[in-house]
Amino acid sequence: MAQPVFRQIDACSLLTSAEIESMQGEAVTGTIPSGEALSGFPSTQCVFTTVTPVNSVGVVITQTDPKSGLRVRNFGQETFPPNAARRREKRNTTKRKRRRGSFLTSAMKPS
Repeated sequence: MAQPVFRQIDACSLLTSAEIESMQGEAVTGTIPSGEALSGFPSTQCVFTTVTPVNSVGVVITQTDPKSGLRVRNFGQETFPPNAARRREKRNTTKRKRRRGSFLTSAMKPS
């Protein structure tokens, strides 16, 4: 099987200032590109800055490293196991039902 070829992606080219403005409700004042390894994976990122810092948007592109053979998908599955999310959601749903049930039970009791 052929090794994947690493291709540097310009994260700042994936969104336009107009798209950020339509989402955030204010103009983009600049972009800050950078590239570095995140958890051993080649990554590029871009921060679209706005007047209000909390409205700035960051885009991060992480790729498989063809030299090491590390795969982003495997790393994600090991870091965030799919069943863990389902277990958390089931646990939260059960808690909500219990709270709702105790409220309804107490509200239906005759005074």
